Amino acid sequence: MLYSFFILIYQYAFYILQFFVKKYRKRHLGVLQTTFPIKNNKRIWIHCASAGEYEQSRPLLHYLNQNLNIEICISFFSTSGMEYYESLSDNYYTFYLPFDSKKNAKKLINELKPDYILWVKYEFWQNILSEIFIRKIPCDIIFTDLTHINQKIIIEKNRIFNLLKNFSNIYSITASESFPFHFQLINDGKWTQAIHNTQTHFKLKELESFSDNKKNILLGSAHLKDIKILSKYLSHHHSHEYRWLIIPHEIDSDTILQIKNILPQATLYNNDISHSDIIIINEIGILKYLYRYAWIAWIGGGFDKSIHNVIEAIAYCIPVISGKNTDGINEAIQLKNEKILRTFSNAQELTKVIDEVENIERQNISSAIQQLFKNNIVDNYSAPILEDIKSHLFI
Repeated sequence: MLYSFFILIYQYAFYILQFFVKKYRKRHLGVLQTTFPIKNNKRIWIHCASAGEYEQSRPLLHYLNQNLNIEICISFFSTSGMEYYESLSDNYYTFYLPFDSKKNAKKLINELKPDYILWVKYEFWQNILSEIFIRKIPCDIIFTDLTHINQKIIIEKNRIFNLLKNFSNIYSITASESFPFHFQLINDGKWTQAIHNTQTHFKLKELESFSDNKKNILLGSAHLKDIKILSKYLSHHHSHEYRWLIIPHEIDSDTILQIKNILPQATLYNNDISHSDIIIINEIGILKYLYRYAWIAWIGGGFDKSIHNVIEAIAYCIPVISGKNTDGINEAIQLKNEKILRTFSNAQELTKVIDEVENIERQNISSAIQQLFKNNIVDNYSAPILEDIKSHLFI
């Protein structure tokens, strides 16, 4: 009852906000315009909350697409997930997940007609999942994090456990001795995808044209709080020793304007940047390639809920820094222990962290990173998931 009330309030609030916020309006219109293609084959539906979950799943999706004669449909809840997908050349059918009412759940399943479902990570929409379970459609949860779930408050934890027990298979990137249901431990697809990114041919001519010897510090998935810390740091550092490449987490015009107000000396990369030390790159889908231009990577989000994808940065064997908040990011613990990731709380600590990174032996960091990738890129999830799908679909 409480959950249904929360969803109702959430839906009404979202409806009102779509008149004022562009990304909410885009999602609202996307849901209204959803029409599913005629089904001509067995159909697998993969739900990804946002861009990170999709990036995490790409190696697995490619594997399934290569080994099964199936239709693949992908849903996103967030506009950032859909926009990220649209920046790629992947060729699946995509749609926005509707709000989680019982009515929407029935309508969605009736029209989509999935034969098998992969639910990525831990976005637990109760009514939609319950409808899936009632209809006995095989549904696996993949790349979930049992350690993270165990840390939730008891009411939310119990709600999630009541759903988890109904999944056909549970594939987790972390183990939990206290977890009451059978699960399989798998490696995180982010590691495999990060290596693929480094091997992809990519050049940004605006950056390639520089001829000076300045080092780039790339601030990726930057939140406004990251930008404010950078502004305070720059107010005390005028040496222009570094060039700052800023890739905002949100690239709408309002956010870019706010960044420009905080850093008036910044220049958009598609303008004349030949004399600029602070460059804003407002394009979706290229951050994972831009790290190849970085001497140091600053992962954004560490002054808000949590940092963003750090694995796609270290894949280029560079040191990484971030704000203190790394909650729920398991690899951050590994990286901190290896002193590959250094965190800070303010502009003064940022100065200290940059000085530390400048004085470390980069070969040692590179060796440690390579070992981490060696330990984590083990294709031990694609084959069993493929076999589970084949056995349920009789293909």
